Amino acid sequence: MAWERGSYAGLIAAIMLSLGAAACGGGGASFADGKGARRIAPAGKDDLSPPSADATAVPGPASAADAPATPSPQAVAETRALDWYWPCAQDESPPAPTQDDATVITGGGDFILPPSPGGTSLAVHGRLCNPGIGPRDVVFVIDVSESMRNLINLGNDPLKSGTCGRNEAVKAVLAGLPADTRVALVTFAGGVRTDSGGFMAPGELAAKYGSADILCDRAGTGTDYTAALTRTLALLAGGRPDASHEVYFVSDGEPGSAAANGVDAAAQVRETATIATLMLKGDEAFLENKIASRDAAGVPLHAKVDAAEDLASTLAGLANVHLTSALVRFGDGAQGAQLIEVPVDLTKASTFALPPVSLDPAHYPNGFTFTLETLDSRGVKGGGTGRVLWQ
Repeated sequence: MAWERGSYAGLIAAIMLSLGAAACGGGGASFADGKGARRIAPAGKDDLSPPSADATAVPGPASAADAPATPSPQAVAETRALDWYWPCAQDESPPAPTQDDATVITGGGDFILPPSPGGTSLAVHGRLCNPGIGPRDVVFVIDVSESMRNLINLGNDPLKSGTCGRNEAVKAVLAGLPADTRVALVTFAGGVRTDSGGFMAPGELAAKYGSADILCDRAGTGTDYTAALTRTLALLAGGRPDASHEVYFVSDGEPGSAAANGVDAAAQVRETATIATLMLKGDEAFLENKIASRDAAGVPLHAKVDAAEDLASTLAGLANVHLTSALVRFGDGAQGAQLIEVPVDLTKASTFALPPVSLDPAHYPNGFTFTLETLDSRGVKGGGTGRVLWQ
């Protein structure tokens, strides 16, 4: 999956490994359906126990020569359990183990597992953290040109009852952001009109800049995307390196000249941040196709509304971070080693379960890799990797 840069915004994987010789079965196996799990195990390399509901088993080795060696009657499989946990940004300690005899591993890296003469059967379970928990640096870029509101209070978003759609939209997003988010603001018309000067807490920005005087301003003619995005780039330079960088750009028209079109500045911004765009009434083609970022499927992070009253709900929707896909990989498939891939059912509290896997240290002298890969609604990739190594 081609995912854009971002921090990931937060990821918990609690993994339980239970060991026992009872899960050992035939040799080669595979699952694949394009939507569900895909497991690949070359014949004679590894045993797989009966699959889970997410996977379909394929018959094992064609001959006895391909089958793994039967452990000697004296071999005793070690039995233990493991919870593997990648903490989110705000989690200071791992959760309680899922079993009384489980060991909790915090973070990625290597875990040393003593090999068992009778073989090892691993059953893996886990869950993913909410990507919104991770730190976020957000910049609002708001058009205050006269097409939005002119001197006689006419336009696409005029002042009504002391406020306007743009003001309500920024307030709606600020109200839904976690406390550890940092936010900044740029308003523009023919040039930059207001600049917050840096990032601050959501409440501070709301108090200083969340008013009709600023967000429903009458700033004159012109729609200079270049000026607005150049200032945005400067603000992002002061962002936190461990935070995802997000820009929410609201306008009602396109620039009137090549110098003001912002294409080059937008490309620079997209190197370090995602740009979600929102068009009010105007022709959206330029904003959608030239300024907005795209998700992993190539779809622009963009929306359009025909009424200023809809700006708040639509911008809040664009800023609502949620997982769009997640995949668990167990093993790496290197040199004929086993590979299991299971997509996470995001409708079930972001939990996953792999079918039991029978491992022989002789087949995995360099250990066994476990990887989580996630993609969120910003197009940001997250995940983590760890290994089981033999003592």
